[in-house]
This record gives sequence, C-alpha cells and structure tokens, in this order.
Amino acid sequence: MELEILKPRHGLAHILAQAVQQTIDPLVALGTGPAIDNWFYYDMLLSEWVSIGEDQLKDLTKTMQGIVKQNQ
Repeated sequence: MELEILKPRHGLAHILAQAVQQTIDPLVALGTGPAIDNWFYYDMLLSEWVSIGEDQLKDLTKTMQGIVKQNQ
C-alpha cells in the first residue's frame, strides 16, 4: 500500500473515532484502526446500552463532515 493513501485513511479513522465519541457514545472504548487494502477499520467497544442504526449513521456522517470543515 502506498504512503499517499495511508495518511488520509489514518486521519479518517481518527475523525471517525472523534465523531463516535461526540455523536453516539462518549464512553466508547477505542482500539486500533490501521489502514487496510480497501479502506480502514477501527476497533470500538460501544457501551452496552448503545445501538447503531440508520439515524445514528446520518448524524455520525454530519459530525464527521463538521470535524473535517474545522480542519482539525
């Protein structure tokens, strides 16, 4: 895998983690999330009372877009 693609994928993993903490579960336990051949993944252990559905994914996407716009 080329370094050119690894950096943005790594950054997106962090943006995803931050958005999950802000939008879905502030107590989420974050694991590792390396880039893989076709994107990235991030191990997360959500609180037992949290479930993710379509509505949460829409909110998560909006939060991620806001984080990107802030250029953090």
